[in-house]
Amino acid sequence: MLHTNAPVETSLPQLWSFEIDDDEEICPFSEEIRQCSMPHDFEMLEIGKYTSKEDPNDHLLNYYISMETFGAILEFKCKAFLLTFGGSILRWYKKLFYRSIHSWKDLKTVFRNGIVSS
Repeated sequence: MLHTNAPVETSLPQLWSFEIDDDEEICPFSEEIRQCSMPHDFEMLEIGKYTSKEDPNDHLLNYYISMETFGAILEFKCKAFLLTFGGSILRWYKKLFYRSIHSWKDLKTVFRNGIVSS
C-alpha cells in the first residue's frame, strides 16, 4: 500500500469563465434589483428549468403566477427568475449587458427577444 502526504484536491470545478467575486462586472441588473433581498420565508414553487426547448411565453406565465402567489415584489421576481434557467440559457444570461435590466418588464422583453433570436 502506497501512502503519500500529497494534498487532496477538494476544490469545485470552475463552471463559469469568471470568478465569483466578479459578479458585479457581469450582472445585467440595476443596483436596485441587485440590492433586493430574498424574503426569509421564500420557497420557490417547482415550475421546471427553462432550457430553450419549452415555449418561453409559457415559462414566463408559469413563473409569474408562481411569484404572484407568493406575493413577490418586482425586483425579487427579476433575481429569482435566474433560478429557473438551465442549459444554454445560462450562457445567454452571461452575455447580457452590464446593468441593462432595470425592471421586470425589461427582463421579460430581453428574455423574449433573446430566446426568439437564438
